Amino acid sequence: MVQAPRTGGTTNLYQSDTLKGSPSRKLFVKIGKSDFIDLRYHSPGVRGRIIWGGLVPYNQVWVTGAHMASIVHFSGAVEVAGNLLPAGVYTLFSIPAPGEWTLIFNRNWDQHLTDEYSPKEDVFRFRATPQILPDTVQRFTYFLTPKDSQTVEMAFAWEKLKVAFDVKLNGELKK
Repeated sequence: MVQAPRTGGTTNLYQSDTLKGSPSRKLFVKIGKSDFIDLRYHSPGVRGRIIWGGLVPYNQVWVTGAHMASIVHFSGAVEVAGNLLPAGVYTLFSIPAPGEWTLIFNRNWDQHLTDEYSPKEDVFRFRATPQILPDTVQRFTYFLTPKDSQTVEMAFAWEKLKVAFDVKLNGELKK
């Protein structure tokens, strides 16, 4: 382990990351006995790189992961930041910026990076404020955390930032 510089009176430790590349990951959450959200993405590592404003440029559309676009399948209609999203499969893109991010649900879910990204395929965009984390997250990671029987916090974190938003079921789940 390598000791990180002291910040805010605490010491952050960087854990050894021996994985190569950006492995694929999948994550899901159920409501009752039904799948609600199924998420598939690739998980790049920090590996000593400058992430925000470096590897991931500010003010440009980013795949919110690595390799193929991150794919989100909702088995029921949902509400996100006051926007309705029908049940279906979408890509989650983002536009990072130092103080506020733009998050984008896009219809074209089968894409490599942003090669085929078109704003014409956006279902909607919304803004989220990133949180600064006290410790480094070595691998880009999504989180699906149930808040109640209808709402899940969807979040992703990498390096020292976390972006989170609520996804609320708006109707019945498809079986």
